[in-house]
Amino acid sequence: MGKPLIYEILEKPATTCVIGICSAVWFYIQRKNIGYQHVGLSYETAVEGHHWRVITSAFSHISVIHLVFNMSALWSLGVVEQLGHLGLGVAYYLQYTLVWSYYPVCSCWDRTMS
Repeated sequence: MGKPLIYEILEKPATTCVIGICSAVWFYIQRKNIGYQHVGLSYETAVEGHHWRVITSAFSHISVIHLVFNMSALWSLGVVEQLGHLGLGVAYYLQYTLVWSYYPVCSCWDRTMS
C-alpha cells in the first residue's frame, strides 16, 4: 500500500493549494447559486472585455463530477513538483498551470485574428 495521504500532501504543496482553491471556489459557487454564465469564459465575454473571467474560469467548476475529475488529474500531474532535480519542480508546475489557465484566452484570440 502507498504512503499516508498526509505525506502525499506535504510532498505536493502547490498542487494541494490549487486543489484547495478550486474546491473553495466550487463551494462558494454552489453556496451562492452562481451560474456558469457569471464565471465562465467564452469568445463573446473575452471580446466584451471581461478579462477577470480568465481567473474565475480557471478555478471554477460547475458540477461536482467536473471538480472531482479535474482535481484527480491535477493531483496526478502534481508529481512534477517532486522533479526539481530534473529541472522541473514547483516553479515549472505553476508555470504549466498558468499556461493552461490562459489557454481559453489564446483560443479566443485566434478567432479574432481570422
